[in-house]
Amino acid sequence: MPNLQTSREEAKEGKNDKNTCQTLLRGGVIFVLVSSVFLFGAVQPYVLSLVEASIIVLFATWWILAKEDKEFTPLALPFAIFLALGLLQVIPLPLPLVRFLSPHTVILREKLGTLTYWTTLSLVPSLTLKELTRWFTILFLFILVVNLFGTREALKKLLGTLIALSLFEALYGLLVFATGSHALLWYHKEEYVTGRVHGTYRNPDHFAGYMEMMIPLHLSQVLTWRHRSLYTTEEKSKRLLGIFLVVILTLSLFFSISRAGIVAFVASFAFWTFLNLRERREKESRLTGYLWLFLILLIAYLLWMGLDPILERFFQTAREMERGRTLVWKDTIRMIKDFPIFGTGLGTYRYTFPLYKTLPQQVFFSHAHNDYLELLSEGGLVLTIPFLWGMGRALKWSLSSPSLITRGATTGMVAFLIHSFFDFNLHIPANAYIFFALAGISWIARRWER
Repeated sequence: MPNLQTSREEAKEGKNDKNTCQTLLRGGVIFVLVSSVFLFGAVQPYVLSLVEASIIVLFATWWILAKEDKEFTPLALPFAIFLALGLLQVIPLPLPLVRFLSPHTVILREKLGTLTYWTTLSLVPSLTLKELTRWFTILFLFILVVNLFGTREALKKLLGTLIALSLFEALYGLLVFATGSHALLWYHKEEYVTGRVHGTYRNPDHFAGYMEMMIPLHLSQVLTWRHRSLYTTEEKSKRLLGIFLVVILTLSLFFSISRAGIVAFVASFAFWTFLNLRERREKESRLTGYLWLFLILLIAYLLWMGLDPILERFFQTAREMERGRTLVWKDTIRMIKDFPIFGTGLGTYRYTFPLYKTLPQQVFFSHAHNDYLELLSEGGLVLTIPFLWGMGRALKWSLSSPSLITRGATTGMVAFLIHSFFDFNLHIPANAYIFFALAGISWIARRWER
């Protein structure tokens, strides 16, 4: 009997230690997500390095402690292929093989004077390794979310933290917008954008990329809230307060005056409405009422705050597209034709594009303002196909889900993917992390009705 009691106590202590470790790891993941958004989208090199190092440490710790208790999703295979082929870009290969796989890589290296017998498919291997590190940490974060937040209580804490972060970003952004300040947290520079909401992001379009992902998720959260109360009116009033908070988030998105962000949000909201209103009749009437309330409040506040800045920027769209992005896309397509299969190497766009640029003005483009064209130019078809395959799998598992949370997370992903046709949000580290965190949330909650 003493031996049995001792073994039970040891098992209990082991379980408590495991729970403590999981709690610490969850806290680490939440800290990474919050800090990457809060610290200017983690675009500064030293911030990104700290975030990536934190994710690697968290993942290694979890991998050691989890032992056999690991869950992988349908995203594992396409992204394993994506990363493996990405590594192929930086492995030195014999010159005849590189000439066969990517003839223009050899031609361009000859012009630049960097051609050797053992050479890489990537024109700048160090930049490709840096970009691959970012992609590895993105996948690590996704796996951590799936494995650490699989219970309702754990997911509830993650969702609560994200809605608090979104409210801070929206309210802080609206405050700076209203005051016309050039401050960004503890920095104050004249070049910071005024007249547009940008939260703690340096670019309003990247702030819009974050907010368009979170609004459908938070609206779904509000509609799934269950408040323990003896009074029906109290539960309704709390849900109405939640609707009002989501309206504030949406206002901050619209007054970022990001045209692509607004279009992506409107299109994804139509998608979200379609997914939810095809449910059973008893759910349909309740959802329809709250949706109408959300739209009425949003339109009323937009009219009250004034739509002139938003409409004026939309009227400038055609002229700006002709002078800027359309020309960049045409030049990028020319680059893709030269490197269709293996690309120029992940992370090399800013160094390769000037060789193809036909823009008359002296403008430097570090990104193609289209994530899909940029991926095609840097990774070719061998990386673009696994990426699109993975995105298709992520969307597929949620279309038939009964979970409102899953549909909200998926709608945020759809908005982001639409926005990516006109911008480079996937290259903003914080937004990429949030996007794959949403993929993890949608996987976890896909079988939960409430």
